[in-house]
Amino acid sequence: MFNKRIKQIAAFSLVAVMGLFAFTGCGSKDDDKIVLGTSADYPPFEFMDTEQNILGFDLMIAEEIAKDMGKELEVKNMEFNSLLTALQTDKIDMILSGMNPDEERRKTVDFSEIYYLSKHYVVVNADKADSIKKEADLNGKKIGVQIGTTQEKLAREKFPGSEIVALGSIQDILLQLKTNKLDAAITEDAVAKNAVNSNKDLVLPGIEYEDEEGGVAVAVRKDSPELVEQINKTIKRLQDENKIEEFFDEAVRLSSENE
Repeated sequence: MFNKRIKQIAAFSLVAVMGLFAFTGCGSKDDDKIVLGTSADYPPFEFMDTEQNILGFDLMIAEEIAKDMGKELEVKNMEFNSLLTALQTDKIDMILSGMNPDEERRKTVDFSEIYYLSKHYVVVNADKADSIKKEADLNGKKIGVQIGTTQEKLAREKFPGSEIVALGSIQDILLQLKTNKLDAAITEDAVAKNAVNSNKDLVLPGIEYEDEEGGVAVAVRKDSPELVEQINKTIKRLQDENKIEEFFDEAVRLSSENE
């Protein structure tokens, strides 16, 4: 599913390559390449296997976009909070990283059509399952979220009296949750389910929120109508071929094998 053409570049190498690539319009100067930005700590959307290869649902979608464009896919891995800046400063051409197209982000980037419908789930340590059963039980609690995400915004709006702890990665959030340094966490539904299935210490108390933006989409630079159109064509093709669900199920399987 993930061919050898994918070049994975870790975040720490971004500085080293800044002088090698410049971007114009909707892609790099290398017309045969499209550069994806992602944050590979969000299974099953994107994650690393034991050999540090980046896998996941978003990578499968990105490969199909590159294939339909007749381009090679290059992948740059970085913290989620750095992705929009990387896109705006021409270091990457598109973002697939479980990103919700909210109103604030739309001010600075353009988005494709939604390719995954999502919700937001609360996750708690199993030790606190009896004390955190409803939304009101989270008031005054310590809630973990990934920095720069829709979940961070949601938590700050819903729980002004709680301590919102914004961390760089989902792994850090789950670790603090498992060691009771956090009372709860809020994340994407698929990520929450994956975390619970992978960790017997974590449970879903049944507190969930609809995604006001409807789900997850591909981000590109502002005023890139041709690229948006091409991406939308790929999304539509994958939907018509029932590939979206197939890719997602495969990503869930792969993430469970790489825990």
